[in-house]
Amino acid sequence: MTNGDGGWPVIEEILRAIAAEYGWPLDQSYQAPPMRRRAVTSVLVGADIMAAYVGNYTLRPEIEVKVTRRRDVLSVQLTGQAAFAVDPISESTFVARILNVEVTFLRDDLGIVTGLTLNQNDQELSAPKKES
Repeated sequence: MTNGDGGWPVIEEILRAIAAEYGWPLDQSYQAPPMRRRAVTSVLVGADIMAAYVGNYTLRPEIEVKVTRRRDVLSVQLTGQAAFAVDPISESTFVARILNVEVTFLRDDLGIVTGLTLNQNDQELSAPKKES
């Protein structure tokens, strides 16, 4: 089992081993599904706006999303996973191009950050912001 789009080399190696064991022809190679990435252009986002996004968000009771800022870069880290940097494509939406992840920060009518959504491969998950 793999967890992510980068697992196809492992899957292909397993399929080659199974093919060798059962005498299947090796000319039938499996291809990873194409990743849907859209061309994006980074924009500048003010430091005060990015500072408002910093904090902890609850994706599930056992999974927290931690957003941190170092200089002018936001990083996102889910419980048990490595942090990854995200680039702004609008004032409220950031992307991690390598992971094909889009993070959108949500605000209420008063402009207070209330949560975020994570979108990867057309799967969207919401996480409310924890109070500090």
